[in-house]
Amino acid sequence: MIEKTPPLPWEITSKEVNLEEIQAASKRISSIVPPTPVSRSIFQSDLHSLNVWLKLENFNVTGSFKIRGAANSLTSLMKEDMASGVIAASAGNHAQGIAYVSKILGIKSKIFMPERTPLNKVEATRAQGAEVILNGAIYDDAFTLAQAEQKSSGGLLVHAFSDAATINGQGTAGLEILQQIPNVGAVIIPVGGGGLCGGVACAIKSINPKVKIIGVQTKSFPAMKSARDSGFIEPMVFGTTIADGIAVKRPSPRTLSLSLKYVDELVTVSEDEIAASIMSLMEKDHILAEGAGAVGIAALQNVAANLRKELGSEPICIIISGGNIDVTLLSR
Repeated sequence: MIEKTPPLPWEITSKEVNLEEIQAASKRISSIVPPTPVSRSIFQSDLHSLNVWLKLENFNVTGSFKIRGAANSLTSLMKEDMASGVIAASAGNHAQGIAYVSKILGIKSKIFMPERTPLNKVEATRAQGAEVILNGAIYDDAFTLAQAEQKSSGGLLVHAFSDAATINGQGTAGLEILQQIPNVGAVIIPVGGGGLCGGVACAIKSINPKVKIIGVQTKSFPAMKSARDSGFIEPMVFGTTIADGIAVKRPSPRTLSLSLKYVDELVTVSEDEIAASIMSLMEKDHILAEGAGAVGIAALQNVAANLRKELGSEPICIIISGGNIDVTLLSR
């Protein structure tokens, strides 16, 4: 029998993830996570006859937006929770965020990562003092092991994208976008488990419902798109991708609920489109992005015509979610 999981009821989701919680998170993490810059992409703007801006989350100290959710989750802990340490599973960027913030707060951390996690992400996580365990093929395998560890030895398990505190932390990037580009007409956001997209979309739509939110997944891992189309989360067979940061088998009931409420459109991109976008960002905008961080650029060519009709010269913001690319992958 195939297991089908419905989205979390909206009355529950809206009490846990909302504008007030995101605003509180922004104040809570401000001493750890300063605002990241936005930059207008002259190349993408000219190429598509649009007004394209990049939100540079790869400029965070850990190279990814994930530090936002990690900081909000860990700074929300009670002292008794800190004493037991934290456990997390990650394809790399959440791991670095948890390890970095744990080091600042004096909390011990244990991180489970897939065996194929890029070496640079593993080493960066260990460099922050975390204990790293490599096991499993993808994120979901590592998370299963993290759950088992939490049950057997205690500690607080901080989910990479499903926990409300994590999502509210990621949503702080949305508040910054509205401050930095007040007249933004659309925001394009990478989607793996859906925490970043859910949090940012909630923040932006709660303040300005007219802003169009477009999520992007790789065709190799279209778990959220499948769940949106069917209305349920169900097991799927996936391929391989260079966008390891969004290689997630299943969104959570909470992130699916947020996606159905706030995301206007979800598109998928191919591996070749992602690879070309990594190179375009590097060569034309002088921005180093990992695969997951470049999917918004890859999606732009597929949605540009509609955006020109709908928005004209209104700014479009693409979130470059991370820049922790493996050097060997970049050379290939």
